[in-house]
Amino acid sequence: MQVPAPIEYARATSIEDAVGLLERLGEEARVIAGGHSLLPMMKLRLATPEYLVDINDLHGSLSYIETDGNVVRIGAMTRHRELLEDAARHLVVVPGSARGPPTGRPAGPPGTPATPRPPACRPGRRPRR
Repeated sequence: MQVPAPIEYARATSIEDAVGLLERLGEEARVIAGGHSLLPMMKLRLATPEYLVDINDLHGSLSYIETDGNVVRIGAMTRHRELLEDAARHLVVVPGSARGPPTGRPAGPPGTPATPRPPACRPGRRPRR
């Protein structure tokens, strides 16, 4: 099992606390809120921060979706689920819009690929040299 290098960990209690920790700890500090991309890199030692500042407890302060005319503001801790739920309330679905644009190519017979393979890829044929 791969283990990350030793680090120092701090959990921020407010936005001001997080900013203060980052200023004090300097360039080697990294912010973590879920760790789905940083932790695997740390296990492989592709990322080796000296300090981690956890902002997961700041979800209430940094999670928002605000609309003002044509402008949408999304907070740094807004989860995908929250975006999807908010979008579902505001979307207008036009009948037939889910089909997508036409491909511009005729479809082959049923059960065949939509785009035929190039001759060099067909079974029993060798590419030209």
